[in-house]
Order: sequence, then C-alpha cells, then structure tokens
Amino acid sequence: MRAVETVSAHSTAAIRRESASLQAERATGLSKRDWQRACGPQARRMLATVRFPALAKAVHDGTDVDAETSFATGLGFDIGVFRAPVRSGRMVIKYLPAER
Repeated sequence: MRAVETVSAHSTAAIRRESASLQAERATGLSKRDWQRACGPQARRMLATVRFPALAKAVHDGTDVDAETSFATGLGFDIGVFRAPVRSGRMVIKYLPAER
C-alpha cells in the first residue's frame, strides 16, 4: 500500500509543478527560457558574491531536464526504495547491520 501512496504522491507533485509552470507562463507572458534570460544577469551577480557557494555549485553543475525526464528519474528513486530486502515484514536497509 505504501508503494501506491508514494507513486501517487510523486505523480500529484509532478502535475502540480507542471501546472504552476504553465500558470506562471500565462501570468507573466514569459516562457521558462525567457524568464531565465531576464533574470540571468541578476542571478550571475548574486552568485559572483560567493556568499552562496552551494547554490552557485548547483547552478553551475546542474542540468536542465524536461518534465518527462524529471518525472521518470524521481519515480525511479521512489520505486527503488521498495526494492530493499524485506525481513519479518520490515524493510532492512543494506548499509545497516542486520538485527539478529
């Protein structure tokens, strides 16, 4: 049952993200790419201050993926949790020593 709830929550979140993106595009008249271009200079100046090193690294190293790829990747992570071995009705996480 938890697996179904997890997949449902993941699907709902993906739909909400896509809906919010479309609403923002309609409200501003800017596509995601247009918005990035408009905010780019300010974001570069902020990141150049080195006050936000983790954010700067994430922006620099990050890739922009489409909604379908993002959904599939996240769903893969979610489903991977349920592949953990089960012993006595409880999940056993492999990197922890097993109880005896």
